[in-house]
Amino acid sequence: VIFADITQFSEYPEEKEVLFDLNACFTIESIEQNGSIQLINMNVSNEGQIITKDYIELTQKETEEKSFSIVFGRLMCNLGYYDKSLKYFQQLLNDPNDEDLAWIEYNIGRALHFKGEWKETREYYDRAYDRMMMSNPPRIKDSA
Repeated sequence: VIFADITQFSEYPEEKEVLFDLNACFTIESIEQNGSIQLINMNVSNEGQIITKDYIELTQKETEEKSFSIVFGRLMCNLGYYDKSLKYFQQLLNDPNDEDLAWIEYNIGRALHFKGEWKETREYYDRAYDRMMMSNPPRIKDSA
């Protein structure tokens, strides 16, 4: 695990801050209260590497099944840029350039879902589902 003592750069040097690598993952073994201080005993875990590996494999599989345009918009949503993802897919919907309209509508619904806009989410999910089921042959796997 890569880490660095960043106390000298901290706004609060009395806190003795340590910065860990993005891939660092810990399991909490115990938490003890000692007056106003909480002592947290943690152990390094390789779970972060496993999660990263699984995510990369899933993304590679997704890239094989979908176009770069769809994967790019999904990545924005995965990173929490819901408004940007929504705008991106709405632009794709207006000018699809042979993109898969069902996946565009699905991903508009997905971005709306993360934004908590439930009524519109359902409308786009339903449109995507209908489009997938009306294709020949029906895209049952995609619609699941």
